[in-house]
Amino acid sequence: MSVPDPRPTLETPDDDPYLWLEQIESTRVLDWVEAQNAGTLERFRDEGVSVDHKILKAIFDRPDNIPVPNRSAGKLFNSWRDAANPRGVWRTTTLDSFRSNAPEWDVLIDVDALAAKEGEDWVWRGGNTLPPAHDRAIVHLSRGGADAVVLREFDLSTREFVPDGFNLPESKSATAWLDRDTLLLASPLGSGMATRSGHVRTVRLWRRGSDPLSAPIVFETNEKSVGVGVYPDREVAEERVWFVEALGLIDAKVWIGDRNGPKAQLDIPSDCWAQVGRSWLAVKPRTPWSVGGETYKADTVIVVSLPDFLAGERRFTQLFEPGDRRALQGFFWCGGRLVLSILDDRDPYSR
Repeated sequence: MSVPDPRPTLETPDDDPYLWLEQIESTRVLDWVEAQNAGTLERFRDEGVSVDHKILKAIFDRPDNIPVPNRSAGKLFNSWRDAANPRGVWRTTTLDSFRSNAPEWDVLIDVDALAAKEGEDWVWRGGNTLPPAHDRAIVHLSRGGADAVVLREFDLSTREFVPDGFNLPESKSATAWLDRDTLLLASPLGSGMATRSGHVRTVRLWRRGSDPLSAPIVFETNEKSVGVGVYPDREVAEERVWFVEALGLIDAKVWIGDRNGPKAQLDIPSDCWAQVGRSWLAVKPRTPWSVGGETYKADTVIVVSLPDFLAGERRFTQLFEPGDRRALQGFFWCGGRLVLSILDDRDPYSR
């Protein structure tokens, strides 16, 4: 019996016999993956799996499946796949039509038709529309389902891509609209712009008609971090942008700023979950947090006025505390109100 290779170890983490698998696009790695796929299919592809595949496909292709739309300023957007559209369509409708028994959907992009026209293996990855009119979008298209996407500006009025618009080649990039002619671009394209994990290291201020790789950097992290993110806040009248530096899968640092970059870091634990709704900050610590003369348990939800917090206030109001049979599933802000999803497994025989 062969003895498994114990490497890597905590003492020698770089002594890894499988380090070559990090070269994910190399011929050796791709051949290895194909061999693993072939072996898995040979072992498990039997009649039972084939029957299950047909049943599941029929379920997902049902025309009466419930569409889950995103609502933006009175418009509803939905990506939909069925037997007639295996790659899917991106479509829109009104709220009144959606409430009816037979909503009238207006197809914006037919991904099957687009893939056939361009000879590409396109997979839909979303469309980010421009408020408040939502007549332009940055469309995300993936080749064959890869994490990396091609970004293309799309005119919802003409149903055409904008040839000289905000277009970016395949990469793990993302954008956020600031106004019609300005984007915040988080992209690993360019020398030294990616972290060790291949994600985004910088955020750039990209103006229409300019070279994205020459756009000024307004936020960045070092290559050892996982990556960065940027999120414009449209719940307030003034321009407010949130910048996030992901230190790991759980830990992150958060800054508040504007299009020119961060202005102040939120003084909260890096492992907590925080959400801002207009002028309020809600925090859920992952580990016990002592602040403002109080110690809050893990998974407690506490809130404070954001302007007061930025000015130094540390007295929170506790909204939720977990118990032995009570846990928080999640929370979010909606219209200035905080919505909590609570799991309560009470004993039916207790009072």
